Amino acid sequence: MTLGDHTNFEAHFLFNPPSYPGHCHSATILETSEQDLLAAWYSYPDQETRDARLVISERRAGDQSWRTPRPLLLPQKSSVGNPTLFEDPAGKIWLFYVSLSGHYWDSALTRGASSADGGRTWSSPHAIWPAPGLLVRHPPLAIAGGSLLLPAYEESPPRTVLLRAEPPYQKWHEFYRFEGRELIQPVLLRRGADTIGLFFRPSGSSRKIWRSFSSNEGRSWSAPVQTSLPNPLSGIAAFHSEDRDTVVYNASDRKRNQLSLSHSRNGGVSWSNAAILDSGDMEISYPAFTVGAAGWVHGVYTYNRRMIKYVKFPAAWWEPDTA
Repeated sequence: MTLGDHTNFEAHFLFNPPSYPGHCHSATILETSEQDLLAAWYSYPDQETRDARLVISERRAGDQSWRTPRPLLLPQKSSVGNPTLFEDPAGKIWLFYVSLSGHYWDSALTRGASSADGGRTWSSPHAIWPAPGLLVRHPPLAIAGGSLLLPAYEESPPRTVLLRAEPPYQKWHEFYRFEGRELIQPVLLRRGADTIGLFFRPSGSSRKIWRSFSSNEGRSWSAPVQTSLPNPLSGIAAFHSEDRDTVVYNASDRKRNQLSLSHSRNGGVSWSNAAILDSGDMEISYPAFTVGAAGWVHGVYTYNRRMIKYVKFPAAWWEPDTA
């Protein structure tokens, strides 16, 4: 049985706007404090690092369906990618993304824009990091004192970096760097008042998801440890709910055609059997998931590089067998 067989499971496809035909990839999702849903991704005509543009779709509180996707921000001179959405403690919505100064991800410049009206209009983008080669994939996490901790990474050489900013979140500085492992696209989750969890996708030969944790608001971290969860060098998502960590991933070390969920109640030491979220003969990959205020899990992911799929289900009802 897959998660999609449950009666409380909801799914919809989101498409590029007619003005941005082609492929789509690397979506992000946010439930705002007003319980609006925002999803963004990048659309590209042929090669994902050439002429890509950002797209956004909205499902406002009370709506039964998603609104027609529209271009996000003014057209950029450079190809863009990897958008991630976040609402700060004061209610301002942030968009972080990368802009390519060359023709591959190692030329990326991380940029940000903000919205004070729930994502309807946006400020002019600005650079949040001065040097090329630093990318984002998942949203920041609020830590003590109102600061934000933004997970970032480099592809050459592959490694994870954490940035930190204090209100009003205009100036970012390197806060922690993980050395010695080829780990990228980190995702942060809050386990409680005292612990932050961190999961990485591999970039090298291990083809396993890795984990780390901090018990002091990100100032220091445990040495990364390999989990039992396989990974085909593809994006992952993670969230904490119902007293457990849940990772959304391609449960294979080779293929991206099946997306699954596993959970852990001991910080990632052991994991449940994988519950299948979606599968097919095409690419199903790069998930982004969040838990809303009412206990609903909201997720988006790439579907065949031609559309984005949105899913919704209650956090409490799925309980895979323990491995």
